Amino acid sequence: ALGHHFFDMDFATADYLSGIGQKVFIAELMPRFPVYMDLLPSAAQQVIAQVHPQTLPAAHVLETEGLRYQGYVDIFDAGPTLEAEIKDLRAVQDSRVCKVRLVPEVQEGTIRYLVANDCYQHYRAILVSNQADHASLPLTAAQAEALGVEAGQCVRLLPLDIMEKQ
Repeated sequence: ALGHHFFDMDFATADYLSGIGQKVFIAELMPRFPVYMDLLPSAAQQVIAQVHPQTLPAAHVLETEGLRYQGYVDIFDAGPTLEAEIKDLRAVQDSRVCKVRLVPEVQEGTIRYLVANDCYQHYRAILVSNQADHASLPLTAAQAEALGVEAGQCVRLLPLDIMEKQ
């Protein structure tokens, strides 16, 4: 209802460019002043800030992780943007740091964990079902190599079962 007045490209192309970080065209092409909703067609007005039915499951996952709608909409599709303070994210609140303990093989656990190294430049994460304790996480040599860590180094551990908080 709005974009075609300002962009000489289809939505998929504009969305792709935005997704790969090429966002300068947005500022150059979009109007510099607010757009009055009353000037949009009724059908467009009715879907502003509404989650598309096909993305409701994804929105629900983001909300369970601590993101919330704060009144802003996406510049391309007018869908709600979800935001959070870093401290409010479940991944920050429920994760913990523990040391790597190398073992020949791991005993399969009932809880899945997302495990990440703490190296910003060479960040890696893996999914494990190992039985972690509060002090250490047993990893095989292959798991440690996949993370780029060695015995005794710290990793961040996040239980993926949101009912499990250790």
